[in-house]
Amino acid sequence: MGRWVIVGQGGILAVDRVVAVARANSAPIRRLVEAVGRERMVDLTFGRPRRAVVVLDSGHVVAVSLTPEALLGRLREPAVEGGGATAARPESGRTQEVKDGEAR
Repeated sequence: MGRWVIVGQGGILAVDRVVAVARANSAPIRRLVEAVGRERMVDLTFGRPRRAVVVLDSGHVVAVSLTPEALLGRLREPAVEGGGATAARPESGRTQEVKDGEAR
């Protein structure tokens, strides 16, 4: 399994699928969000302000409430040895093992 990153309030992204991370309030990114439409847009802000947009290799665009710098920090963390996938913990920035879709 690959690495995962927790983007807040239960939202998790596959690290291997991330192509780009950008600040959400720039004009080109706002145009990209409008262009992809509902079928390719995933909102993981859970009602919080949109601070970053993540572009995945599948063409999906994901809105998150983390800043691009905070998300990049989580994406750069080394993987933890173990049988399952790993994910960055939002409260501590450390990684944790993820099995069967649940972080432990």
